[in-house]
Amino acid sequence: MHTTRLLIRNALIGAVLALCLIQPACRLVDPHDPNDISLEVGNSGYTAGQFATLTIANHSGRTIGYNLCFATLERSLGGEWVPVADDEMCTEEMYVLVHGEQATYDYPLTSTIPSGTYRFVYTFAPTGNEELTLATNRFDIDQP
Repeated sequence: MHTTRLLIRNALIGAVLALCLIQPACRLVDPHDPNDISLEVGNSGYTAGQFATLTIANHSGRTIGYNLCFATLERSLGGEWVPVADDEMCTEEMYVLVHGEQATYDYPLTSTIPSGTYRFVYTFAPTGNEELTLATNRFDIDQP
């Protein structure tokens, strides 16, 4: 009976792989491939006091939970990324993003934030147990 299950399982895997070979858009999803779930900032530069728009896109084939309000803003100082303290109040809500969807969040940049190079970092669990941490593209913040 164990051999029968193994043969059926291997046949199913073979069938999926065969379908992927004839379908050019088909690919197997690696849950740790950062290209399957992306996190980006809309602009390469902002002025202090504006909102930075974060966009998360899910191409992982899985449903993910997220709340971008909890993204950590980091500043580049001496070649190191240092978290920036903020007083942003976030709700405890968890949102759901299914395969093929994207969502945005407008993160407020305080008017007192120093000029410099920044990025956002966010950690979420695509399947509930596997953590994945992504960093956005770098962007600059200038004082008005």
